[in-house]
Amino acid sequence: MLEELVISPGAHIERVPPPQGQIAAAIEELRAGLRDRLPALAARVSRWMDDISPNGQAARYFAHPQMFPMLQLPSWLAGTICDECDTAFHADLVYSTANGYYYIRLLDNLMDGHATVERELLPAATFFHTEFCGVYQRYFGPYHPFWRLLRFRRASSPRQRFRCPLSPAGIGGRTSCRFGCSFAMR
Repeated sequence: MLEELVISPGAHIERVPPPQGQIAAAIEELRAGLRDRLPALAARVSRWMDDISPNGQAARYFAHPQMFPMLQLPSWLAGTICDECDTAFHADLVYSTANGYYYIRLLDNLMDGHATVERELLPAATFFHTEFCGVYQRYFGPYHPFWRLLRFRRASSPRQRFRCPLSPAGIGGRTSCRFGCSFAMR
C-alpha cells in the first residue's frame, strides 16, 4: 500500500501511513448510525458504500492515499503548527469527511445520470449531511465564525471568488488579508 507524504514542522517531508484505524472506526460508526436511524435502508446503503469502492471495502477505499488526501490534511496542518495531535478531533474530522463524501457522491451520481440504486437511497442524503455538519457542532458554538464561512461557502457559486476570511472586511469583503489572499471556490 502506498504511503502518504506529510509535511512536518521541519523543512523535511516524512512518510506517514494513512490513519486506517480512524477510517475503519468512522465507517463502522457511520454504518451503526444508519442501522439506528435508517433501519429500512441501512443494509442497502452500506452495500452501496462498499460497491462504489473499487476494492469493495469502504474503509480501504478511504485509506488509499492518492484517493483521499483530504483525510490527511488535518494531520499535515497540525504537524506544522502544534506539538501534539488531538486524535479525537482528527477522528471526528475523518467521520465528517466520509459523510460529506457520501452525501456528495449520492447526489452527484443522481445528477450526472450515473445512478444505479441511488434514487432508492436518496433518504440517506439527509443522514449523511446531518452527520457531516453534526461533528462541527461539538467544536463550534452557534455564533462562531465557522458557521458563517460554511453557510457562505455552500451558498456561493462554484466558480465565485471571495476574499480571505481573515481580512479586516471579513467574508466577501473588498479588502484582502495582509498576505493578499483570495480563494477560488470549486
